[in-house]
Amino acid sequence: MPTLYILAGPNGAGKTTFYFTAVEEGGHDIPENIIRHRYSMSLLYLRKEIFDLDEVHLIENSAETAEEITLVKDRKLIFKKEVYPEWVNKILYLLERVEEKNKKD
Repeated sequence: MPTLYILAGPNGAGKTTFYFTAVEEGGHDIPENIIRHRYSMSLLYLRKEIFDLDEVHLIENSAETAEEITLVKDRKLIFKKEVYPEWVNKILYLLERVEEKNKKD
C-alpha cells in the first residue's frame, strides 16, 4: 500500500497564500472557494481513510522549514508532537478514539 503525505499549514493556512501568489503570477485560475473546499474535503477523506493506509506522515509546512508532526503506522499512532495545529486533531480524531477503546477492552 502506498504512503500518503499531507502537507498543510495551520487550519488550511498557506493555501490562500499559494492561491494569491499563483494568480498574481498568472498561473492559476481555480477560484479560492474551490481550493478551500478541496482542502476541507481532503481532511475529511483522510480522517476516514487513515485506517486503510499502512503509513501516514502529517507534515506542518507553514513555517520556514517543514516538520513532521505525526506518524501513523499500521493504524497506530506512533508519535505526535506536543504542539501541533488544530487540523491534526481533525484527522486523528477517529483513530485516537479507536485506540482508546482498544485499550479499555
